[in-house]
Order: sequence, then structure tokens, then C-alpha cells
Amino acid sequence: MSSEPKKRSPAAEATLTLLWERVRKQGDLPGFAKAVGSILSAMRGEEELEFNMTQTVLSDPALTQKVLRLANSAMYSAFGQKIGTVSKAVIVLGTETIGHLALGLKLIDELTAASPDSNVAHLEMEKAVLAGHVARQVAATANYHDAEEAVVCSMLHSLGRMMVVFYLADRWAEVKQKCQDSNGMDSQSHAEDVCAEQMLDISLEEIGRATAQRWGFPPSLLNSMRQVAPQADATETLAPNDWLAALSTMSVSCADALCEAEETSAEQLKNLTHGYANMLGVDAGTMLGAIEIAKQSSAAELTAVHVARKANTEKRASSGSSNVAVDSEDVRKKL
Repeated sequence: MSSEPKKRSPAAEATLTLLWERVRKQGDLPGFAKAVGSILSAMRGEEELEFNMTQTVLSDPALTQKVLRLANSAMYSAFGQKIGTVSKAVIVLGTETIGHLALGLKLIDELTAASPDSNVAHLEMEKAVLAGHVARQVAATANYHDAEEAVVCSMLHSLGRMMVVFYLADRWAEVKQKCQDSNGMDSQSHAEDVCAEQMLDISLEEIGRATAQRWGFPPSLLNSMRQVAPQADATETLAPNDWLAALSTMSVSCADALCEAEETSAEQLKNLTHGYANMLGVDAGTMLGAIEIAKQSSAAELTAVHVARKANTEKRASSGSSNVAVDSEDVRKKL
């Protein structure tokens, strides 16, 4: 299912050039770029591997807390041992798991810091975090060997959308305007993806991959940044690389669905789990339960998602239609 990158048109290259220029003007995410460099060097197996990762973790108090919390969670804490040092946590968790955890955390931190005062951008960021929550729960249910890899891949799956929303806000506003009259789309997000490609001459997926390549992300993450369509009649579980891309696709779609009104959300989630169950090797009902856990565990930290869901519910009730989606102005007014 892997796809070769296609040659970009001059118009697509012009969009990327504009994006890189906007990123440079806003600081080129210096903190994230530096953190990514140290994290990836440790993950690549350079000398003094454990020392490098330990120092990287200790340089960030928020990351230190998350690593220790994860090391002491039921998933990793063997025989009730308590892990109180980062160096021991690195041994227990492994550098790859910590590296993926760090990448995800740093991505959100730096995008938050670089974000304009935009509730649209805030919502997109929270949806990426929610996709990561979904991926972690489903990956754990499937006994995937590195749940944190699944988390960061799912958050990065919408990197192209976040880059456009954060750095090309004027162009994104035009995309949203064009999408208001779009009919017959599967979802608002799908309509925006189609309109964005038409107006930017490059897909959001390709923008995300170009950004990840520019930042030097490893091949496993790049490979996951592609759409894998659901196949309810699949007869076997996907191979590892395709499995991760499918999980990321589904997790992002679930995050979108969880922003919808209750009835619409339930129907979309049912269709998603049915479509991906056989591909991921997880029972559809079990997957729905994992998604519910992700929804509950992330509820306190994702205020914009909650506002969007409430606004969609109110819109649906007032219009009597299940096809009405919240727009950025609704979120802005309610935050």
C-alpha cells in the first residue's frame, strides 16, 4: 500500500515556498527543531545512546514528568516496581518509546507557542492530540509493541493541515469559504481536504510529508503519513507499515467524528470501527470501547473539542439536519 511520492507541479512548489517563508518569519519552530535533532540522534543509535536520551528528557520538566508517569503505568511497571529516575525509565521504556513520546509532546508545545491567536488553530491542535489519545488506546488493545509510536504518527497525520492553519491562515480562510457551499462530501474535513488541494495545488497530506522530511523525521513516521481507506471486507490484518498508516488515518477520522453532535458522532464512529476492524485486527466493539476511553481520558484537557461538539449539537438541534458542521466563528464565540 506504500505510495511513491509524485513529482510536484510548479504551483505546488510555490505553495511550499510560501509556507517555508512564513515559517521562517515566525521563527522556524527553533525549540522544536533543536529538540527533534537531539531526540532523533538518540533514536538512531549513536554513541552513549541511553545517556543522550536521559539528558534530552531531563532538559524538559514536562517531558520528565510524562516519561516517569508512563514508566510507572500499568503497561510498563513490572512486579509493582516504582521508577523514580529518568535513567531507569529509559532502560524500562526503551529509547524508541521515549523518543516518540518526546516528539509528540514537543510538536504540540512548539505549535502552541508559534500559533497565532486563533481558535481555529487551537481546535486543529486539540484534534491532533485527541487522535493521539485514540491511537494509544487502540494500539494497546491490539498489543502493538510501541504505543507511543502510534500516538505520534497519528498526531503527525494531520501535520499538513496544522501547518496551513497556523502559517497560511489567510489561505485557509479562503479554503473554508469555498467549502461552505460544498455538498455531497463525507465530512467537513474531507470537503476541506478536497478544497485545499484545489486552491493550494498540493494536498494537505503532501504538505505534511514535505514538512516532516524538512525536519528530518524517520522513515517509519513518514510512511504513516498517508491515507489508508477502510475495507470492511478485509480478510487479514495489515502488514506493520500499512497497519500504522491505517491506524493513523482512522484515529484522525475518529477525532473529527468526536467533534460532531452526539448522534452524528456515534454513527460515524460505528462506521469507522466497522471499516477498519479487520484491517487492524481488533474487534469493532472492542475498538469502540477503546475510543470511548480515549474520549473520557482527554476530556479535561481538550476544551476546544468540547466547544466544537457542543456547537454542532446546538446547530443540529436548531436546523433539524445531521449534515451541519460547526465553523470557526462558532468556536471563537464560545471559547
